[in-house]
Amino acid sequence: MGMFQTVADAAEQTTKVIEVAKPIASTTVETLSSSDPTVISGTAGALFIAYLLFPPIWSAISFNFRGYKGELTAAQTLDLISTQNYILLDIRSEKDKDKTGIPRLPSSAKNKLISIPLEELPSKLKGVVSNVKNVEAEIAALKISYLKKINKGANIVILDS
Repeated sequence: MGMFQTVADAAEQTTKVIEVAKPIASTTVETLSSSDPTVISGTAGALFIAYLLFPPIWSAISFNFRGYKGELTAAQTLDLISTQNYILLDIRSEKDKDKTGIPRLPSSAKNKLISIPLEELPSKLKGVVSNVKNVEAEIAALKISYLKKINKGANIVILDS
């Protein structure tokens, strides 16, 4: 009985939506059919140009709010950590640190290096989880979010492999 009630409720909601949308659609069709063709083509052209320009503009705006994402040289990173209020987070695995080494920082910047090794999930969990890399990244992000030195406005540089 519960399933039939749900289907009946869904059908009733659909009918209500159609009743509300019908006057809007008919008004739109009437407006378009009675409008001057040059106005319609001008509006269509403006909408098409907005369709083409909106993604790059939105991307540029969101890039400014999101922060820098890309490649920094070692010298640029050292400059940021030494002269500005930046923290270096090393999230490489222990294997990667053994291969490439850990950064040697001047004494004034040593307290700005935080090492949070990326942990691999145990093989038992890898078979259960659909996206292993995503879960490992979420665990690292959770660890980072609980660090005392890092708050909402903190400037960080992430060192990964």
